[in-house]
This record gives sequence, structure tokens and C-alpha cells, in this order.
Amino acid sequence: MSAIFFDRYFEGNPLTSTNFESGDEAIARLQGELNRVPHFVELQSDKNTKLLIGLGGEMGCAQFSSIAGDPPYLMACLPGHESLEGFEYFYISGELSEVPKQYCIPLGALLKVIKDFVDTGTQSHTVNWVEI
Repeated sequence: MSAIFFDRYFEGNPLTSTNFESGDEAIARLQGELNRVPHFVELQSDKNTKLLIGLGGEMGCAQFSSIAGDPPYLMACLPGHESLEGFEYFYISGELSEVPKQYCIPLGALLKVIKDFVDTGTQSHTVNWVEI
């Protein structure tokens, strides 16, 4: 499998339109994105699925859906996070967007979700997925 990278905040990101051939390559190439302000990026697979990812800081988020934008929209979450209150904030298209903390996962879990998506084009089985 493979996935194409799109930055949904930083225009001119040199990684935009890069095709990641493996999950390991994606993780290695995305390390620089972790040092920027929290923002959204997107990976699109050749299975017509996409993963919208909030990166930056110790927590991130992931939304799985079709490239066409048709439902369902699935958010990655972890057991015990359902009761978390508040929001994390990520930039997209020049705007700050809030994501409920119940849909945020630690960076290590997020990187595994990214790796699995690039390798399979589907959702990772390492987290739960909740339809929003």
C-alpha cells in the first residue's frame, strides 16, 4: 500500500503530494511535522480512503473517512478517554479548529494509527473508532 501526503495548514510544505510507500517511511518523513504548531495533515490511500491527522504536541487525533467525503466519519479514541473534557486545538486552512479531548490520543498511539493506515489503507486495530 501507499498514501499521498497533503498539508492542510502550511502552504508550500515540501512534503505535499509526497507518496509514502510504507508506514515506516511515513513515520520517518513526518517527524519534522511534529515540531510545528498543532495542525492538520491528510493522507490519502489508493483504496479511496483518507486519514485526517491532527499533529503537534504530545496529543493528536485521527479521522478516517472516504476521499469522497461520504459518511461514516470515524474518530480514533482510546478506552477511558470518553469522559475527558475540554479541547485540543489544531490549525486547518488558516483557522484554529477544536477537537474534543475524548478524540485525542497520545503521540505514540497516533504514529501507530498512521503507520497502519499507510500500510493497509484502512483503520488501525490498535485504537477504537467512534462514528461522529
